[in-house]
Amino acid sequence: MGFKTSAFDEFYQLLNKEFTTLDLAHTSPLNSMLLDNYLIDTDSLDAVINVVKVNSKTADIEAVYAAFENQDKVWVIDKRLLTSGFMNILNENFNKLIFISLSLVFIILLLAYGRIELTLLTMLPVVISWIWTVGIMGLFGISFNIFNVIILTFIFGLGIDYSIFIMRGLLQNFKYGKSDSSSYKVSVILSGITTLLGIGVLIFAKHPALRSIATMSIIGILSVIFITFSILPPIFKWLVTYQKGLRNRPVTLLDFLFSILAMFVFMVGAVFMTLLSYILPLLPGSTKKKKFFFHRIFRALTWILIYQNVLSKKIIINPNGEDYSKPAIIISNHQSHIDLMLMMLLNPRVIVLTNDRNYNNPVYGPALKYADFIPVDAGYEAIVEDVRKVVKDGYSVVVFPEGRRNDTGKIKRFHKGAFYLAEKLNLDILPIIMHGSNQALKKSELFLKRGRSITKFLPRIDLSKKEFGNTLKEQTKGIQKYFSDEYAKLRQAYETPDYVKDFVVKNYLYKGAILEWYTKIKFRLEDNYTIFNEIIPRQCNITDLGCGYGYLAYSLNQVSEERQMTGIDYDEDKIAVATNCALKNENVNFVAADITQVDLDESDVFILLDVLHYLPEKLQIEVIEKCIEKLNKNGLIIIRDADKSLEKRHKGTRLTEFFSTRFGFNKTKFKLEFVSRTMIETIATKHKLSLEIIDNTKRTSNLVYLLRNK
Repeated sequence: MGFKTSAFDEFYQLLNKEFTTLDLAHTSPLNSMLLDNYLIDTDSLDAVINVVKVNSKTADIEAVYAAFENQDKVWVIDKRLLTSGFMNILNENFNKLIFISLSLVFIILLLAYGRIELTLLTMLPVVISWIWTVGIMGLFGISFNIFNVIILTFIFGLGIDYSIFIMRGLLQNFKYGKSDSSSYKVSVILSGITTLLGIGVLIFAKHPALRSIATMSIIGILSVIFITFSILPPIFKWLVTYQKGLRNRPVTLLDFLFSILAMFVFMVGAVFMTLLSYILPLLPGSTKKKKFFFHRIFRALTWILIYQNVLSKKIIINPNGEDYSKPAIIISNHQSHIDLMLMMLLNPRVIVLTNDRNYNNPVYGPALKYADFIPVDAGYEAIVEDVRKVVKDGYSVVVFPEGRRNDTGKIKRFHKGAFYLAEKLNLDILPIIMHGSNQALKKSELFLKRGRSITKFLPRIDLSKKEFGNTLKEQTKGIQKYFSDEYAKLRQAYETPDYVKDFVVKNYLYKGAILEWYTKIKFRLEDNYTIFNEIIPRQCNITDLGCGYGYLAYSLNQVSEERQMTGIDYDEDKIAVATNCALKNENVNFVAADITQVDLDESDVFILLDVLHYLPEKLQIEVIEKCIEKLNKNGLIIIRDADKSLEKRHKGTRLTEFFSTRFGFNKTKFKLEFVSRTMIETIATKHKLSLEIIDNTKRTSNLVYLLRNK
């Protein structure tokens, strides 16, 4: 309690007198010290402090407040109330601190990783471990106090560190294919052990504050380590791999959101159609009309499901204006679950043959039954009458003659069931080609990604004309070959460098922000390597000298699988990155070697893009002549390099090389020495090679030299 009074000096003398009777006044310093503990004497306030001890019961405390309620010059100060208020302020500021810290960490990680997916994934263990820690505190009745609130900030920082360590190990493994993430895990474990030993030993202290610090440290650190180890690796693995290995396009946040939306729409639509299949039979009216109405609703829902992904392009090629007015047996290649919806999207008068598993599915099985979908597991001979019935009602029947989904992008052997039905029921065969659905939804995963889908109608086939053979076996085989040829033509027309660019670029996601941006910029500057795809034959052996990260090799191979690529570069890190891509196959190989020393194999095409100027002129000539020596008949050598005689444009080339060498994209052993046109012309004349020069740049002095073996 404290009060202000004009008789302060008199009160001071009274206290002094009381101390004198206690034989303390003769000790002036002590007297002054004791008085100072109970007196406040400032320019604006004179007060005396008194301590009142009461029971902790609420009634006693309230009685003290009531006794001095009308005393204007008396202040009652409750220590417990002060402590509670201080803790409330601390908690409020702590929450602000956590929010500010998380925001700063998020921004820093986003800048470091360059991907919001990696940023969110790194922060996820910290958030979960925080919830976990608070939950354990509540379970054991541990309350917040000033000591464990402070220690929680320390644990929060450790959680961020541990997540970054583990993420770095995972990224290194994914980028280079090196399984060294265990070393990062060991570092985290050792850090956790040393921290626990250093702080956890306080659990044996007698002071409750020290024990509180130790308890929170043990709970928090163990939670952080457990959550980081159990959540981070499996989620990251799911981002970049599936059952068959590396994803050719890792999961992105945008794809994930669209996939969740698609799954939601599908489940809602399936439940709605199932309910409708129970309601419609109860309503009056023609069964045929009700079922056709049901098919129209089915088609509308598939349209929503397909077109809700606005970032995926859909192309329908129907040159003959097919309208399903005449029932037919529709055959199509089967790449994905999306094929079924694409077939139903085309026209409501469609019945699809399905398997017993889908037919008896508890969620959408009743809808398939009401829509007269036909289970085919019993064999085609057993379903002839069922097919005849729906055909009589004006429906066409979809059959996937490959039998099962095939996401390889190649047409497999056709079974004869579809052709057996067409022959028995005297129906046309309507071939429809599907392209791209295997890239949107693979057979081995349930994750939907953005992608372009193409549906192309081919002319109807009348089996009675015997164009593809006399017997059912011959017709099946002949139509399969015709379908495969048409599918190959479609792929050649649409699988252009612009199309495959998305697949190649996404192979370098999650391999570092700088590399990812460099990859995108490189493809933009190269116009997706379109010019080289046009020059190089679709079937040949190609050696790419100075291949770097393998961009050109993958682009050329993805456009045509018949191109066998060998990439050579002396930068081992680049070769490791190129080798550890999902697009890597038996026709694409990479070698870490010096192109001036490596023994080359014979090739149809040698490529030297922006590599010769890293060598002295003498070595430039040696490398070119080594290629000429190993060049096959009618072979081609492609050289692109800067012509230093184009002085004005050459400044742009020097600028790009400055950035690429100074920032570590390209390593150099020699001083840059740019190629001269005269040197290339001299070599071509000496070895009797035809020379063509392509000048297709405006900002740089790069020229493309085509040396052909006559």
